Amino acid sequence: MRIGYSFLHFPPEYIGGVYTFVHGVLNGLLNVKHSHTIQVYVLEYNVKALEDYKKFHNLEIIGLPDSSILLKLIRRASLLFQQEAIFCYVNTLPKNVREMINRKSDILYIPTSFLYPTRLNIPTIVSIHDIQHFHYPQFFNLSTRLMRQTNSLTTFKVSGFIQASSQYIKDDILRYYSNVISSKQIFVVHEGVNIKEFQKGKGNINTLKKYNIPDQFLLYPAQLWHHKNHINLLKAIESIRDESGVIIPLVLTGFKAANGELVLHYIRQHKLDKQIYYLGSVPFNELLDLYKFSTYVISSSLHESSSLPLLEGAASGKPLIASNIPPNVEMSQNIKMTLFDPENTKDIAEKLLDCWLNKERGFNDAADNLKIIDQYSWYNVAKEYIRFFESTWK
Repeated sequence: MRIGYSFLHFPPEYIGGVYTFVHGVLNGLLNVKHSHTIQVYVLEYNVKALEDYKKFHNLEIIGLPDSSILLKLIRRASLLFQQEAIFCYVNTLPKNVREMINRKSDILYIPTSFLYPTRLNIPTIVSIHDIQHFHYPQFFNLSTRLMRQTNSLTTFKVSGFIQASSQYIKDDILRYYSNVISSKQIFVVHEGVNIKEFQKGKGNINTLKKYNIPDQFLLYPAQLWHHKNHINLLKAIESIRDESGVIIPLVLTGFKAANGELVLHYIRQHKLDKQIYYLGSVPFNELLDLYKFSTYVISSSLHESSSLPLLEGAASGKPLIASNIPPNVEMSQNIKMTLFDPENTKDIAEKLLDCWLNKERGFNDAADNLKIIDQYSWYNVAKEYIRFFESTWK
């Protein structure tokens, strides 16, 4: 089988959870033993960003021309005005390029939430990370919300199959789109982690010195989006400081995103800057150091398909604290973690303080997680993808 892998809607230099997912799945597919070949489709100006993959003998990197500005404008207008039929027609590549993809690949996998290109003659599989706009429309401006709705509807109508990272996301899709997609078209494969990267070495203490971080701290690696729920986490840490006199340092990483200014303003306004360390986007080697030296890894998100930071924390041998959203509850059936209500700052504060004062219990949970984390390796996750790809091809 020839597996097409799309980088067309994704800048390879982007750093974030989607980056980890897209590269994690691809690395897993390339390292699993199978007789299939992989064709990576990428825009021509991004080909150099994939240089490291040229060492794999079963992979071909294929640069494709970008769309014209006019076509991009038509696509955007059809999304914005919810002209589904027009969008489905123009959300594609030139005929000769589509024919080339049809010749070179037996299936096309798109790991980035929305189907592109449309109008291919081979099966398409799309990874859907969330349909958050239904649950938290206030986190999106009107134009973004309208475009997400049209893009999602087209993806579910036209795609052959959908991959979801949790049973919750599959159920959520069927809750809103059962009129255009069936349960049989959605397969659940959990996300993975590069275990070797997060377990090798002891870490470089100079990273903590560089940012003046204390030797015990919580780590929350997440872009400052609204749904990451930083404000409620900060409120809880503030209440612990004011009511119990306990100072819990928190390290935040990730670019500012849409909620960045509000988060940073809250830190300044409530005089939390002596215990909150916002580092922005950090190099990967420094992020590994932060995982290795952290006391706990935390995720306070309101909505996710799954949580890569929790898997990375478990692989790093760190105890976990997380919001009790459905994907985290699913994960907690295998991976031990302390769960809290992300919309209840009192509950967050109580769970944080209890974990901080009872670290030995957390260390025991972390040791148990290390015993089973291998099942979440991208290598093992990729085996599930291969099995599904083979079933769609047959």
